[in-house]
Parts: sequence; structure tokens; C-alpha cells
Amino acid sequence: MSELPSADRKSKTDEILEYFVSRSNEEVSIERLATDLRMNQKIVGSIASRLAARGIIARQSRGVYVHKEEEVKASTVKGILNHLEETIGRTFGHQIGGKIGISSVKDRDGLAGLEDALERMGDVIGKGGAVNLMRAVARKVATPSEYNYILAKMDISS
Repeated sequence: MSELPSADRKSKTDEILEYFVSRSNEEVSIERLATDLRMNQKIVGSIASRLAARGIIARQSRGVYVHKEEEVKASTVKGILNHLEETIGRTFGHQIGGKIGISSVKDRDGLAGLEDALERMGDVIGKGGAVNLMRAVARKVATPSEYNYILAKMDISS
């Protein structure tokens, strides 16, 4: 079987981040991470160090890291939904914005609201466009830790 085209593969950083998110609050060594993901240990160490510098994971001891679990604040979700609504209105016009109906999303405080908005956008502008728009707006509104949490939990990482 041939390898996936490069556009369909996840980056090494995304794979490592997903690994940490799936093992939230569990200490993971670089050796174990490299073995489980079948990656070079030096590359894994470098990426883990970068993620720690960005505050996404925390270094527990030499070569051991843990994911810093951070729930997304309700104000962040509301900000993302408001920004999505504004962006859709400016980009596609208010008629399309009304058809998508971001303002009528029921749960405006949690990830369920973002998932609902993503589904509504996908129905009108296509799944790929909806995912790209959600990523762009979330990156602008959320903290880096919240942004990565959203991508991992909603399974929309690049």
C-alpha cells in the first residue's frame, strides 16, 4: 500500500500534540513517545521542547513531559462564534451568513457550540472551508493552549 499524499498527513507536531492530549495528565517520556509514534527521538525531543516553551505541555523532569489540560473558557467560545459570524458576513455576505445561522447556535459556552457551528458552516460552504475558517478564527481569538485543545478535541488539526 502506498503512503498517503502529503496534504493528507498530519505534521509531526500535530501527531505529538494529539498523543499528549489523548494521555492528559499522564507523564510521558521522550523515549516512549518516540517509540509509540515511530519517530526519531531527537526530533521528538526538539518538538516537545518547543511545545513546552509555548506552554502547551509542561516539563516534569529531564525528558519527561505532561499535557497541560486547559478547558476552553466560555468567553473564548463566545468570542470565536462572534468572530465567525462577523467573518462569514464580510466574506460571503449577510445572506449566506443568515443561512448558516451562527447566531442561533444553542450552546455558546462550550465545544458543542463550536462543533455545531462547524457543522452548520460545512453544510453551506463545504467541510474544508469550514475547518479552515474555524482554525483561522480560533487561532486569532483563543490562547495557544486553548487553540491546540480545540483542534485536538474537535479533531480538526492540520
